[in-house]
Amino acid sequence: MGATGEIEALGNEGFRIAAGGKAVYVDAFFRGIPGVASRPAVRGRDAAPADLILVTHGHWDHFSPGAVADAAEAGGAAVVGPADVVRALGGRLPGDGLVCLEPA
Repeated sequence: MGATGEIEALGNEGFRIAAGGKAVYVDAFFRGIPGVASRPAVRGRDAAPADLILVTHGHWDHFSPGAVADAAEAGGAAVVGPADVVRALGGRLPGDGLVCLEPA
Protein backbone atom coordinates (compact mmCIF):
# COMPACT_ATOMS: atom_id res chain seq x y z
CA MET A 1 0.00 0.00 0.00
CA GLY A 2 1.61 3.26 -1.13
CA ALA A 3 1.29 6.68 0.43
CA THR A 4 -0.26 9.50 -1.55
CA GLY A 5 0.56 13.14 -1.32
CA GLU A 6 0.94 16.28 -3.32
CA ILE A 7 3.55 18.90 -4.06
CA GLU A 8 2.37 22.34 -5.08
CA ALA A 9 4.71 24.97 -6.57
CA LEU A 10 4.03 28.39 -5.07
CA GLY A 11 6.26 30.70 -7.08
CA ASN A 12 10.01 31.32 -7.19
CA GLU A 13 11.42 28.42 -5.12
CA GLY A 14 8.42 27.91 -2.82
CA PHE A 15 6.49 24.69 -2.31
CA ARG A 16 3.75 23.17 -0.19
CA ILE A 17 4.13 19.43 0.41
CA ALA A 18 1.22 17.48 1.85
CA ALA A 19 1.05 13.78 2.71
CA GLY A 20 -0.34 11.60 5.45
CA GLY A 21 -2.49 14.37 6.86
CA LYS A 22 0.51 16.68 7.39
CA ALA A 23 1.66 19.72 5.41
CA VAL A 24 4.96 21.55 5.10
CA TYR A 25 5.75 24.85 3.39
CA VAL A 26 9.28 25.29 2.03
CA ASP A 27 10.45 28.82 1.17
CA ALA A 28 6.84 29.67 0.31
CA PHE A 29 6.57 33.14 1.85
CA PHE A 30 8.81 35.70 0.19
CA ARG A 31 8.76 39.13 -1.40
CA GLY A 32 8.24 39.15 -5.14
CA ILE A 33 9.98 41.74 -7.28
CA PRO A 34 8.66 42.34 -10.82
CA GLY A 35 11.12 41.12 -13.43
CA VAL A 36 13.22 39.29 -10.84
CA ALA A 37 11.05 36.92 -8.79
CA SER A 38 7.37 36.15 -9.18
CA ARG A 39 4.92 37.06 -6.45
CA PRO A 40 4.21 34.23 -4.04
CA ALA A 41 1.10 32.22 -4.88
CA VAL A 42 -0.05 32.41 -1.24
CA ARG A 43 0.14 35.13 1.35
CA GLY A 44 0.75 34.57 5.04
CA ARG A 45 -2.72 34.72 6.59
CA ASP A 46 -4.38 33.29 3.46
CA ALA A 47 -2.24 30.13 3.45
CA ALA A 48 -3.79 26.76 4.17
CA PRO A 49 -2.75 25.53 7.63
CA ALA A 50 0.48 23.58 7.86
CA ASP A 51 2.39 21.72 10.53
CA LEU A 52 5.78 23.13 9.59
CA ILE A 53 7.25 26.07 7.70
CA LEU A 54 10.83 25.47 6.55
CA VAL A 55 12.93 28.47 5.51
CA THR A 56 16.21 27.39 3.93
CA HIS A 57 17.86 30.82 4.21
CA GLY A 58 17.03 34.44 4.88
CA HIS A 59 17.28 35.97 1.40
CA TRP A 60 14.31 38.13 0.32
CA ASP A 61 13.31 35.69 -2.45
CA HIS A 62 12.93 32.85 0.07
CA PHE A 63 11.85 34.62 3.26
CA SER A 64 9.54 37.44 4.27
CA PRO A 65 9.49 37.63 8.09
CA GLY A 66 6.01 39.17 8.25
CA ALA A 67 4.44 36.65 5.87
CA VAL A 68 6.09 33.67 7.60
CA ALA A 69 4.95 34.92 11.01
CA ASP A 70 1.40 35.51 9.73
CA ALA A 71 1.21 32.00 8.23
CA ALA A 72 2.62 30.38 11.35
CA GLU A 73 0.24 32.27 13.64
CA ALA A 74 -2.80 31.59 11.46
CA GLY A 75 -2.15 27.88 10.96
CA GLY A 76 -0.27 26.98 14.14
CA ALA A 77 2.87 25.86 12.29
CA ALA A 78 6.32 25.58 13.80
CA VAL A 79 9.06 27.39 11.87
CA VAL A 80 12.47 25.85 11.18
CA GLY A 81 15.31 27.86 9.73
CA PRO A 82 18.87 29.08 10.17
CA ALA A 83 19.85 31.49 12.93
CA ASP A 84 19.22 34.69 10.93
CA VAL A 85 15.66 33.56 10.16
CA VAL A 86 14.96 32.58 13.78
CA ARG A 87 16.34 35.95 14.98
CA ALA A 88 14.11 37.82 12.52
CA LEU A 89 11.05 35.97 13.86
CA GLY A 90 12.00 36.05 17.54
CA GLY A 91 9.73 38.94 18.47
CA ARG A 92 6.79 37.71 16.41
CA LEU A 93 6.48 34.03 17.37
CA PRO A 94 6.82 32.13 20.64
CA GLY A 95 10.20 30.50 21.22
CA ASP A 96 8.76 26.99 21.33
CA GLY A 97 7.45 27.48 17.78
CA LEU A 98 10.90 28.34 16.40
CA VAL A 99 13.64 25.83 15.69
CA CYS A 100 17.13 26.95 14.74
CA LEU A 101 18.85 24.58 12.35
CA GLU A 102 22.56 25.32 11.94
CA PRO A 103 24.51 24.99 9.86
CA ALA A 104 21.94 26.02 7.30
